[in-house]
Amino acid sequence: MAFLFGNQQRDLHVVTSHYKEDLEWLRKVRRPIVVIDKEGADPTCFTPDTIIPNQGREASSYLRYIIDHYDRLPKWIAFIHGHETAWHQKRPHSMISMLNHVKLRDDMFESLNGHFALVPSTSHSTDVIQVQKHWHLVQEELGDMPLHDGMTDAGAQFIVSRNRILRHSKASYQKWYDILMDETSAQKSSIVCIDPKARCTLEYELGAFFEYVWHILFGEPWIMDPRPFPLQMKKKVYEWVPDRTSVTLQPLIFKTQDALFEQLKNLSVQ
Repeated sequence: MAFLFGNQQRDLHVVTSHYKEDLEWLRKVRRPIVVIDKEGADPTCFTPDTIIPNQGREASSYLRYIIDHYDRLPKWIAFIHGHETAWHQKRPHSMISMLNHVKLRDDMFESLNGHFALVPSTSHSTDVIQVQKHWHLVQEELGDMPLHDGMTDAGAQFIVSRNRILRHSKASYQKWYDILMDETSAQKSSIVCIDPKARCTLEYELGAFFEYVWHILFGEPWIMDPRPFPLQMKKKVYEWVPDRTSVTLQPLIFKTQDALFEQLKNLSVQ
């Protein structure tokens, strides 16, 4: 990512999905701030743009903003969580620095996390099952799910230009939002949860699905190239044991990003 003090500060709006996080840190961001509150959210120093049910993780907040502002979107939007730091934020720059100094391009999708996750096409991991199970939701817009391994920058925080959002109709965004908000989405997920702290509901599962496909929806390839990021790739892949009631961890470690990317490219052309 290139950094530069630009003259386009008002053209990048920062949209944050908020529940219980302290948003005081966002005062240091020299951009217009838009807060999408979840019901039951703690008060903050910002007046929320809207308040929505606490469902669908950050995906519901991002979709709500796009729907409400579809005909008057700013040129660039940064979609972020309410926290200043997190385990999945592994870029060498702080979130405040990235939001203040990023050099904006007319056509862009820029992930803000730097935590790349391998999505093996043949794995029975929870992440892959979520993508396979719900791909039909985006099939009309994206076509069939790729059959080869994918790569995403996990965490669902990114900057995207308006023209990329407008690749899809307002009706598509409304369709996805309505599915996340459907009352039946509060039902227990059919996928076994690996994280005991997670809400194992369908709406949580759907939110995770969007985390893995935002980059494709906004014009990036299924395999995101991790090489511009100064990080080593280390990914633990969750595999089902034969009785499918628990999981074992099998580490899949690449010494360099180039080695990983070359392997992914080879898989994609076989």
